[in-house]
Amino acid sequence: MTSLQTAENVNAYVESFLNFYCKLEKSPGYAVLLKGKWGCGKSWFAEQLKRKLEANKQKVLKISLNGISKPQQIQEELFYQLHPTLGSPGMKLAGKFVQGAVKGFLKIDLDNDSKDDISLNFNIPEGWQKLFNQVNKSILIFDDLERCQIPIESIMGYINNFVEQQGLKVIIISDESKFDKSDSYWMIKEKVVGKTYEIHLDLRAALASFINELQDAEAKLFLTNSSDLVEEVYLKTEYKNLRSLAIIISDFERIHQEIDPKYQKNNDVLTTVLKFLIALSIEVKKGFLSPANIARIPEFLRFNPEHPMKWRTKDSVMGSIYQPDFDSKYSDEEIKTLTKLQEILKNYDFLDPIMGEAIPDLGWWQEFMDRGKIDCLGLNESIANSRYLLEKNAPSWVRLYHFWQLTQSEFEHLLAEVSLNYSNHDYTELYEFIHVTGILMELSSRGLYQQQSVDEVLSDAVTQAKSVFAYGDRDLDSFCELLKITFPDGLRGAYGLGFRAEDIKQFDDFYFHCIKIHRISLDIYSSKLCDYLLDLMSEDIWKFKNLICTNKYSTQFDPLADWVHQRPVFAYMDVNNFANKFWGLQFDDRRRCFSGLCERYDIINIYSDLGKELGFLENFKLHLSEKKAELGNLDALRLEQHLENLDAGIDKITNYQRANV
Repeated sequence: MTSLQTAENVNAYVESFLNFYCKLEKSPGYAVLLKGKWGCGKSWFAEQLKRKLEANKQKVLKISLNGISKPQQIQEELFYQLHPTLGSPGMKLAGKFVQGAVKGFLKIDLDNDSKDDISLNFNIPEGWQKLFNQVNKSILIFDDLERCQIPIESIMGYINNFVEQQGLKVIIISDESKFDKSDSYWMIKEKVVGKTYEIHLDLRAALASFINELQDAEAKLFLTNSSDLVEEVYLKTEYKNLRSLAIIISDFERIHQEIDPKYQKNNDVLTTVLKFLIALSIEVKKGFLSPANIARIPEFLRFNPEHPMKWRTKDSVMGSIYQPDFDSKYSDEEIKTLTKLQEILKNYDFLDPIMGEAIPDLGWWQEFMDRGKIDCLGLNESIANSRYLLEKNAPSWVRLYHFWQLTQSEFEHLLAEVSLNYSNHDYTELYEFIHVTGILMELSSRGLYQQQSVDEVLSDAVTQAKSVFAYGDRDLDSFCELLKITFPDGLRGAYGLGFRAEDIKQFDDFYFHCIKIHRISLDIYSSKLCDYLLDLMSEDIWKFKNLICTNKYSTQFDPLADWVHQRPVFAYMDVNNFANKFWGLQFDDRRRCFSGLCERYDIINIYSDLGKELGFLENFKLHLSEKKAELGNLDALRLEQHLENLDAGIDKITNYQRANV
């Protein structure tokens, strides 16, 4: 049993009185107010009370006044709670009969003028009247009083009618701090409320309740056994809001269900996931940490007001990339904000990428917090490569990545092995190569790798990059693999591990060198791709057409097609070679070829680089015009139709270019 299960309920005395109040046989003649600041658990407390009372066969109707603007809305909600079938969506649409029943449900005098403020034009059948009278046996709970849009005098008068005229037991829940001292609320309260109790945050009881609601038995058991940890991290956030805690517990169950069963028994892994989930969820909820900035936590933690290097978004050949700008500085206001954020983040030692380890990596958490996305592959890959699951047969560089947890002898052995492999150019897989480069730069900057300075590691890495990419020496399959390579924004990494040396300028230079080499490799292959397109044109015209223009009906991502759709590959095409293949096609296949060339430029406004193919199209048109003179009248007429399609493609490019000069 955990301390959360055995601790005394801090609101036990309130619950004791409410049990007494609700069991009174005669009307007490007053309402009870439960007050407390937002997020302290007032609504949760009331919901638990409601369940206990209902378990004792007492009828409880709980109404949220949040957003309520007229009494009719309250009447309808009471009616629907008493009669769920009549209040179902289908019955709500059944017609005026049910609407009239709701109107006749309660007779309420709002302003004490002895006249019902709600007109009763509906004669309730005798059988229905018995159903409506059930409200007189109910306990009413009105939540969110301070959020009600009805004037406070009117809503309190409305509630008082249940107390005085109908003799009901009423519990009101409110954050009284939202009412100004000058508000009429305080005067009216004395006439309606007989007892006021303050609800205190009961973290332990609430947590036990939230855990008990889970369906995943394994997640429930782990959280129950980890309740002290939850309390410890949660209290560090200094954010007392039980709604947020309930969401966190639910999110953990959701993440837990996506973790490979073979990892679900590893308490170290689950504990790390839980700690990151609590800290990041709360700090995002508080609004000081933007979800889009989670990947920048290492930057924030290493921020030095005396040397305030600024990070910025840079447009590179591969798109928008977030990187350090070593020549720019933060403003005084930015320094103030970052210093405050740094103080907050330092409350959680496990967020430090050196002292702790993010599981999954911070890029994964950014996606989860920003978009609610669970990347199952990234989640389990990060766990598999974490220090908790490292096996002796794990790659040496992965074990060295976790150098902070190694013994001196382990560190020396792994460093010698990895540095030797690196100097021998053994790391030929791109992401692996980038990882090892970052590790060596990090260790060198800390004086732990003395064979090379950081600049020397950079020089070596730049030399190796060309052979790693092997540009100019790839077949079609390996080129498609090259197309799958991405260089993400924010925290960069692979295999569930963020790259080391993220805050070292030389690593940034190396990373952008890799982006440049990647782009050069792709451009070099574009000319080779022309030979593939020519062969495909004669072998499978449909595949050729789908490759050169977007297929809106396709449901599968093809990296090669995606590349051809965006890049001006026909700018590298020899017109004579293309024409020779074209005239070898059957008539229908020629038509499909022209159709594909025309449709290709439907997306010129998205992929403007396709405009570079204009020269190819004009030269091909010139070739066809010259060829036309050699054809018979029927073939010439057919060619004329083809030329119309070609002209349409040319017009799409020229019109776009004129509009965007």
